[in-house]
Amino acid sequence: PRTDPVVIMLVTDGERCILAHEHRYQGQMYSTLAGFLEPGEDIEHAVRREVLEETGIRVGRVAYHSSQPWPFPHSLMMGCIAHAETTEIVIDKSEIADARWFSREEARAMLERRHPEGLTAPARHAIANRLIWSFVEGKT
Repeated sequence: PRTDPVVIMLVTDGERCILAHEHRYQGQMYSTLAGFLEPGEDIEHAVRREVLEETGIRVGRVAYHSSQPWPFPHSLMMGCIAHAETTEIVIDKSEIADARWFSREEARAMLERRHPEGLTAPARHAIANRLIWSFVEGKT
């Protein structure tokens, strides 16, 4: 059976993480960045390429975190932690609607559905949720 490899990554500068709002997301949900691996590309390169394309952020070290099968379109999501080398976000509006840096406290509030702006994070079943919790708990 066909399986499409996808990288999903939490980008951090040590104290903050980048979360993005995609055009297809309903409400005020923000999540980690993600994208498909290109043929012949390794995980680390795909993470760096996708982050640069979507946010203009340059990434150095990339560490594998965990994986999750995803049924649409038969994908295997490989979760990573990406360490930012730059911090100025320049959004590709054709890729995402918004992206910004969030502190651990803000990310926790989003996970717990108590952010003052009504922002939320993906549900518990999603690998993005586990990646964000890893950051919030200081395990990145």
